[in-house]
Amino acid sequence: MALYYRFYNCDGGGVAFWSLPDNTFPGAYIKFQSGLPDPDFLGVCFHIAPINQPNPPTNIANIDWTTADYDVFGGCDACKQPDKVQILENCDNSLDIICLQNTLALGTWVQYNGKCYEVKEVPSCSATIPITYSTGLYYKDCESCKQALPQVNYALINCDTGDITYTSTDLSAYVNPPEQAITINGSDDCFQVRVEENTPPGTPVTVTGEFLSCELCGSDYYLLKACPPNDDIASIVTYTDLFDYVGSVITLETCPDICWEVSETELNSNAQEVIFLESYEDCTDCIVAILPAKCVTFTNTLNFATGFEYTDYLGNIQKETIAGKGSIEKVCALDWDANLAIAVTEFGNCINGECPPIPQPKRRVTPGYDTPACSTEYYERVECSFSEWMYKDVLERRYGISNCCPEDLMKWEIKHEMLMLDVLINPDYTCAVSNTCGCPQPCDCGYLSHTVSSSTCNSQTN
Repeated sequence: MALYYRFYNCDGGGVAFWSLPDNTFPGAYIKFQSGLPDPDFLGVCFHIAPINQPNPPTNIANIDWTTADYDVFGGCDACKQPDKVQILENCDNSLDIICLQNTLALGTWVQYNGKCYEVKEVPSCSATIPITYSTGLYYKDCESCKQALPQVNYALINCDTGDITYTSTDLSAYVNPPEQAITINGSDDCFQVRVEENTPPGTPVTVTGEFLSCELCGSDYYLLKACPPNDDIASIVTYTDLFDYVGSVITLETCPDICWEVSETELNSNAQEVIFLESYEDCTDCIVAILPAKCVTFTNTLNFATGFEYTDYLGNIQKETIAGKGSIEKVCALDWDANLAIAVTEFGNCINGECPPIPQPKRRVTPGYDTPACSTEYYERVECSFSEWMYKDVLERRYGISNCCPEDLMKWEIKHEMLMLDVLINPDYTCAVSNTCGCPQPCDCGYLSHTVSSSTCNSQTN
């Protein structure tokens, strides 16, 4: 005889499987979360019966009791009944839920904070921190619960005068925080709300606006609408005093690269404070001032005509069609389509709607520098020509690359040397003719010696 565990399904159906016994009997009722070879049996409640029999059963499940995850219960009903918690659900608003820490009578209604709630059971509750309800008063339905509620009315306190009027309309949403204020139908005044019991019901009202305080309730409101190309940005409602800028365009400190048109509005929901930065006459002036337009050209890389759009520096949408492999001239643009077929070449930022001038190559040495003897043009012509021929001479000597006019090298070398002699003359020197210098004839200021005359600058030879 050998001991085996026989598993009966709590929902009926006879023996589900057998297993070899554990060292200790786990309990009469069990539910596995893991550890069974057949996943279909996970989460199923079983009644275990230890049985001694001579022959082993045919459907033995290999269970590793040391690693299996399972729960043991006192009966099939306890095993099949999942853990649940109780909640209070508002009669009039199923989204108003309060989690309970204690247990109440299911299917009854109770009062809590001036409202009626039904006691329900759910698998879990995370809507609120669980409370302990202990009043002990139960009602058979929602209506009988409401009838037993104390009469609660609301006092409307005028923000300017302090006068009080009463209403039976449920204004519980506007009681806290106490500094908030509302506007109601039929009145231009602002009111704060207080709870009042055992007072005349007063006149029903409809809330038309809600504000964080009386000060904000009494404020004027302004609508800020973004200028192109940002006109897809949501508009802003603000209570910041922008009266002086109505009809103008402003920028804000929080987003200085967006222009906003200012207008008065009756809207007040989601109003916010803004920080004024600068004002402009219109959207165009603002856009030109704050948005650096790019100087660009657009080239069609396809073999056929292609259309696209760009936003010019004034914020206007421009539509263009470029022929295949064609281009358009430089334009000042704020934005353009992300078209893979159109190649964009940028040439820097535009200035006052104009593309920047084409940069000219600069000389490393400013013309006129160190050209004391002759004109700049002549000086550069001689030096450049001489340098070029010296380069050709080096090519011939080093690599054997001959040039066709070797005599020109001599000509420009002579001009270079003559020019260097002229450079030696001090133009500020005052020459005095003298016969005592040892010359065979009186020394002349135009001579460097009795053999060389400095007359290069007057040469007409090119």
